[in-house]
Amino acid sequence: MNPSIEEFASPNGSGVVTLTYEGEIRFGPPYFTLRINGKLLAERMFGETVLWSPDSQYFAAQEWLTTSEADGPQTSLVCFQPTTGQQCKVSGIRGGFIKPKEFVGEKLIYTKELYSNGHYQTTEYEIEFKSLPRWKRSNPALKFAPFGRWDAPSARPLAIRWASGH
Repeated sequence: MNPSIEEFASPNGSGVVTLTYEGEIRFGPPYFTLRINGKLLAERMFGETVLWSPDSQYFAAQEWLTTSEADGPQTSLVCFQPTTGQQCKVSGIRGGFIKPKEFVGEKLIYTKELYSNGHYQTTEYEIEFKSLPRWKRSNPALKFAPFGRWDAPSARPLAIRWASGH
């Protein structure tokens, strides 16, 4: 397998998400293009974390809203339902990274990592993602634009961890 391509097969083998290395921010993590079952999500960039639900109906990925060093990291958590072609922006963060952690029943557990005052703060959240009102049909040509409220109102923090450096 090409080291610049990583594939994430669904648990039941019915789908595959392919990340193709596109670049990296200076002193930072890499970013990738994303394909769902071979179909490219055009003009969008994603982080290296993809997580499938145990029933293979959904997957979550970290979308990068900018790769500009001056703007700092701006990422969102997007949940996809490949069989229906729908997607939902779950939550986002400015100045940090958001990552899917685990699907548990009707809930998606994720973390937000924010660098502040010389150390990283990681907060864990859970949300009932299937009932969010933001589900819409995927249009691979469109990007998610940043919106005013970055925290999902129904998400609740589970834990906060502080770490020096990273």
